Amino acid sequence: MNGKNIWIWIVLLPALCLAGIKEVDLRGKWKFEIGDRPQYSQAEYDDSHWESIRVPGRWEDQGFPGYDGFAWYRKKFDLPRDLKEKTLFLHLGRIDDCDRVYLNGKLLNGTGGMPPKYFTAYSAQRTYYLPPELLHYGG
Repeated sequence: MNGKNIWIWIVLLPALCLAGIKEVDLRGKWKFEIGDRPQYSQAEYDDSHWESIRVPGRWEDQGFPGYDGFAWYRKKFDLPRDLKEKTLFLHLGRIDDCDRVYLNGKLLNGTGGMPPKYFTAYSAQRTYYLPPELLHYGG
């Protein structure tokens, strides 16, 4: 697995797309840590010692050449209150190879298979529905 083709932003889709599409762009600096530990998914986990990495981008080009394994990305963002009545999606684009996405400490979704039943989904577009009960508007 490597970090190529990682595009991350939130696509905000009003019901039935009648009002058009609005995006909150999350490109830029994200927290990044190689490896995999269950506690990384916790909303209150202290990631202050993690590296920063630019998204979109390949981790091989940002200080992790030759690394082929699992890694975590974390991003804090403010969600405007005026989006509370909208249907929201997280669009990640393509990820090489598989992913699991957590929102505020809860497993949201994932594509591909994690070990021990690993299978790649490198060519799949990731778009995940964001349940309102997992969102914190205005912060």
